Amino acid sequence: NPHAGDEGLIGSEEEQIIKPAIREAKNNNQLVVGPYSADAFF
Repeated sequence: NPHAGDEGLIGSEEEQIIKPAIREAKNNNQLVVGPYSADAFF
């Protein structure tokens, strides 16, 4: 999210979707890395 989410003003996807998904992946012994800037991959 731009500007680190602006305290939820722009959206709450990080707290509601992304963080729980990362936590679940780590609990399943999956390697989780990042974040990486999207423009660094192209």
